[in-house]
Amino acid sequence: MKYLNIEISAKKLSLYTSVARNERIEQECVYKAKINTIYNEGTLSIDIQSLMRDIINGVRDAGKVDAVTVTSIPYLLVVLDENDEMLFPCLSSRDEKIERLSSDVIDTHTLFYESGLVAENCSAAYQLASLKNEDAALFERASSFMFLSDYIRFALTGVKATDSSLAIANALVLKDGMTWNNRLFESLGIDNLFPSMSEEGSFLGSFSDEISKEVGYDAGVYSNPANAVLLADYLLHPHMIITSYLGGRIGITSSSQITGDDVYEAKGRNIRKRDGGNMLLFPFRGYDLIRKLKSQLPGGTTFDTIEEIARANRTFEYIDIRDERLGSGNNIAETVNVILNENGKESVNGDEAVGLLYNSIARYAVGTVRLLDEMDESPSDNILIIGGAAKDYYLNSLISMHSGKKVCASAGFFSSTFASLYMMKKNGEVSDDQIIPYIKKAYGMLTFRREDRE
Repeated sequence: MKYLNIEISAKKLSLYTSVARNERIEQECVYKAKINTIYNEGTLSIDIQSLMRDIINGVRDAGKVDAVTVTSIPYLLVVLDENDEMLFPCLSSRDEKIERLSSDVIDTHTLFYESGLVAENCSAAYQLASLKNEDAALFERASSFMFLSDYIRFALTGVKATDSSLAIANALVLKDGMTWNNRLFESLGIDNLFPSMSEEGSFLGSFSDEISKEVGYDAGVYSNPANAVLLADYLLHPHMIITSYLGGRIGITSSSQITGDDVYEAKGRNIRKRDGGNMLLFPFRGYDLIRKLKSQLPGGTTFDTIEEIARANRTFEYIDIRDERLGSGNNIAETVNVILNENGKESVNGDEAVGLLYNSIARYAVGTVRLLDEMDESPSDNILIIGGAAKDYYLNSLISMHSGKKVCASAGFFSSTFASLYMMKKNGEVSDDQIIPYIKKAYGMLTFRREDRE
C-alpha cells in the first residue's frame, strides 16, 4: 500500500508518501508550502482557505495513494456553525486574547487530578475561554469545535470525529482517556461541541465526491493519533524518551498514572496510552533556548554552526536554564553572564556562553531524567531521542555523558514516518521487530555512550 501523510508544523505544510519496500520504508516529500498566518487585533490565526488549497494541490501531486493520515500541532482549533462554515479563523496558541484571561479562569490543580495533566495556557480550553470572554455572541452560532487535523479529515471526507490523542493532550477528558470532562466545560460556561472520539487507527471515510474529482482519484482517510509522542510509543515502546516536539518533553512509560503535588508543580503530563498504560512527560525548554539563540545570531547561522561553537568551547560550568530571563531577554549570551555574575562567577565571551548553555541544557535534562528514575519502579539504562532533537549530536552526547545512559537517536523519527509506520503496522505490512531496522536502513541511527563517542 502507498500512504500519504499530511504533516502540519508551526510554520509549514509537508506531504510525504511512504511505501514499505525492500525491507525499508521509502518516503518522498511530494509537496511543501509555508503556512500563512493572519494577525488581526491581537489574534494570530491560520489562513485555512490557503492551507486547504495547498493540501488539495499536495494530494493531487502525490498521485494515487491508498490511505491518508494527518499529523499536526495539537493545540490548533476551528469553530464551525451549523452549516459547517468557519465562524472564526483557526485559533492559534500564540494569541493575545489568552494573555488577557484571568489567571484563575481554569482551576489547574483540580483539572490535574481529573485529567492527569497540567493544562498549558495554549491548550483548547484556554483558547475557547478567551474567545468566550471577548466574543460570547459567537457561541450562540457555534455548532462544533474541531482540532485542525480533525477538520482536515472532515474537509476531505465529510466525516466529523475527534482524535482522542488530541482530546487527551488538551486535558479535555478524564483519566480514562475516553470520557469528556463535562465539569471543565461547565466551569467555562461552554457547551461541549466536539464530535465524538474516533477509535485510533480507524477508517473514517473515503474522499468526498468533490475531493475525488479535484485530485483525480479516491483514497481512504484514517484517524491516526496526531500526537507524535504516542505514535513513537506505539511503534518503539521506549521506556524513557526525550523529544523536541512542542518545545521539548522528557518522559517515561509507566503502568499507571503518576500524580501528586510534586508532579503538578513540575507541570507533569500523564498521557494515557492505547494499551491502557501511561506516559509521564515533563516540559524541557532546552531546544527552545537553542532556537532562540539561533535567532539572535547573524543571519545564515545554522544549528550545525552553533553546535560546532559549543563543541569548541566545552565547559563543566553551567547555570539553571529555568531562569525566565533566558527566554525573555534580547541576548542570551549577555543574560548568561548576568546569571554567572549573580552567583559570583566570572563572565564568559559569546562563544563560551554557547558552550555553557549547551552544558546547562544537558545537565537540566539529566536532572529530570534522575527525577524520573526515582519515580520509576525499574529505571532504564536507555534514552530514545525523537524529532529534530535527534540531530543535535553534541547535546545528545553530553546527555549520555552526564547521565551514564545509552542515548539512541535517528533523524528518521519524525511525524510522517511514525504515521506511515503506524498504518503499516496496523495493516500487517511491518511487525514490531522490523520497525527499528526499517528506520535504520532509511535514515540511520546514532548511539551515544558515556565515553562521549558517536
